[in-house]
Amino acid sequence: MKGDAKSAEKRHMTYYELREAMETRECPICHLAVRAVTSYFSGLLWESVNDAGVREKIRAARGYCNVHMRQMVMLAGSLSLAIIARDLVETMIDDLPDSSPAPRLLPHKRPSASQCPACRVREMAAQRYLTTFVAHLNEPDWRDQFLASKGLCRLHTARARALANGDERQFLMDAARRHLESLKAELDEVIRKNDYRFNGEPWGDERDAPQRAAGIIAGSPGGVE
Repeated sequence: MKGDAKSAEKRHMTYYELREAMETRECPICHLAVRAVTSYFSGLLWESVNDAGVREKIRAARGYCNVHMRQMVMLAGSLSLAIIARDLVETMIDDLPDSSPAPRLLPHKRPSASQCPACRVREMAAQRYLTTFVAHLNEPDWRDQFLASKGLCRLHTARARALANGDERQFLMDAARRHLESLKAELDEVIRKNDYRFNGEPWGDERDAPQRAAGIIAGSPGGVE
């Protein structure tokens, strides 16, 4: 029973987190996946940096991908970054060959997205939120809120479709077309208002359309691989 209660609580929280994310100006799945990674780094850097088991997992993964290493640098204090970096530099030293008959490059063991611990956090979060998102697609108020949102990025639209049934897939395609047509109209308005004849007109909701379009095309920064 306790497990069922915890599971229900998780679903409840995920549901309302998605509700809030659909009010943002980006793909809600990207938004929540990025937030999960930020939370992961906060816990690592301020609570778990002295946990030998946690650090050993980071060492085994050879650290983080480029995107998440840079994110950690931005979030970390000098001491926590130094502790983790020292572990990884020591691992790089251990990875060096003892001898070589000819010059050679360092072994290429930089983590791929499948190995990077932060990428795994992001992907697990995205899958959890996508599953909940699709599970509620048969609810009219959920559909209405999604239609009023800025929509899913291209990747998360495809992943949501893969989880949905026939009627839900059709809704997702109709919603994607509606969101994209609206975005295209906003981009047209940005282009028009950059014409000297109209550049005195005030900006409206289209003001950030180019940036939002980039997120819809490729995913929000850090939100997808």
